[in-house]
Amino acid sequence: MYFQHSNQTSLLGTRRTARWAMTGSISSNSVIKCLANGVRVDLQSAGGSKKEDFMYFVVFITHKEGAVQERGRLSDAFAAYLRDHADQPDVTVHHGGPTLGDDGESVNGLLLALEAPSIDVARAFIAGSPYGQAGLFAASHVRPWNWLTGRPD
Repeated sequence: MYFQHSNQTSLLGTRRTARWAMTGSISSNSVIKCLANGVRVDLQSAGGSKKEDFMYFVVFITHKEGAVQERGRLSDAFAAYLRDHADQPDVTVHHGGPTLGDDGESVNGLLLALEAPSIDVARAFIAGSPYGQAGLFAASHVRPWNWLTGRPD
């Protein structure tokens, strides 16, 4: 295992990256300790996807009409999936929330900002969600996104 530190300069300023690349293994307890102490962990296994290869995606979802009750039944499971999706470890959900109708109250869809290694992985993540598996989407659009302001380091 080795540690790498780098600085990247762009129009938005300097981005500092710390990364541990592993040629062997690291215990989950070490990762948990780092996370518990507020240390951002960026692990890369030899031959695996590099964080620089990941892209940002924006997801626009329109809910099916008349699915309010089913959506309500699955809302806790959907929220839990967005927070903890062990089956999709390469996906990071940065932002998300419901979109509203013209009345400003009725929920008509979702907007999500994701980070993933490919558009196919992002689409699979959405399709694998509790809402996706229940067929609650009238439409789902995943688009690559050039995140210019407020982007996480």
